[in-house]
Amino acid sequence: MEEVTPYQQIHKNFQALEPLEAELKAMINRALSEENFDELFSREVQQQLRDYTRRPLKYFANEVYLEANLEKLGNALGLLPELLSANIFMKKKRLLDYQARLAESRVEA
Repeated sequence: MEEVTPYQQIHKNFQALEPLEAELKAMINRALSEENFDELFSREVQQQLRDYTRRPLKYFANEVYLEANLEKLGNALGLLPELLSANIFMKKKRLLDYQARLAESRVEA
């Protein structure tokens, strides 16, 4: 048995996701602005993330899914675990660098 989702319901479903998508884009933008981010990710990945966050995207219009925009969303979601891991790595590295500087200053004193 096949059930077809009404177009209005599809629009409502995507609208319900808008606040979550705004959070996702904000998190990606914070990561993109992090120091050393460009060292951890290729230019291609950085460009994909910037393309996704650049402007609001529609995923459904005129009773048709907009595949290119859905692909951008899918790519961003696919990169999310790597992005989170890199963010944690950068924070740990900064902490270790800070601890090393503290240790050096104690030795010099």
